[in-house]
Amino acid sequence: MRPNKTSTVLKDAMRRLERLKAIQPVPDLGEGFNLQIYETAVNALKAMEASYNTKISELDSMSAALKDMERMVRDYRARILAAFGAKYGRNSEEYAAAGGTKLSERKRTTSRRSSSLSDKTI
Repeated sequence: MRPNKTSTVLKDAMRRLERLKAIQPVPDLGEGFNLQIYETAVNALKAMEASYNTKISELDSMSAALKDMERMVRDYRARILAAFGAKYGRNSEEYAAAGGTKLSERKRTTSRRSSSLSDKTI
């Protein structure tokens, strides 16, 4: 689960907005700089952050559901292959067609003796 986004810019902006609202009379800062525009931008950022965090929660839920479905399909896949092996044998063409490796085609591993043991003399 991913942590929610907590914007430090938003926290600072909200704090500054509260302080600016406390100034009376409201200062005229010129064109493009007024309290209403700033408050609108802060509220838009707040709404965007809330939407982002909601989508993260939804994606986390979907991710968990996806992992559960993968586990179920992986288990089913193994069971189907085992059923083919039980019904037709693990060395059959049907088993190979279902995705299994025939026993006769498996590589056999040989145990290797350490060459240092054979070199030692007593």
